[in-house]
This record gives sequence, C-alpha cells and structure tokens, in this order.
Amino acid sequence: MTNQLLPILEELTPNGGACVNEADFQQPDFQNVFYGANYPTLKAIKSKYDPLDIF
Repeated sequence: MTNQLLPILEELTPNGGACVNEADFQQPDFQNVFYGANYPTLKAIKSKYDPLDIF
C-alpha cells in the first residue's frame, strides 16, 4: 500500500490529506498529510504536556 497505492492516490488528489479510516501508519509525509500546517503547533503542545514522550 505505502509504496504502490499511495503514490497513485496522491497524484490523483494533490494536497488531499487523509482520513483516519484510510491512514497508513507508514505514510512517509504523515506530518503534512495528517496535520497540515497545524503540525508544528500540535508538536509544541505535545512536548509541553508530554515532555518524556510517553504517549
């Protein structure tokens, strides 16, 4: 799926993102695909409340 199907889907739907039910845990660009421009903010919040990276 990761190396064969995802590139085809990404070509058909540029900047299309992903839905939770179709997420691929091996997605190479998960930060952008799943969270978009919100990723840096979400990462900072997680670091603040989970400094030991337990979750």
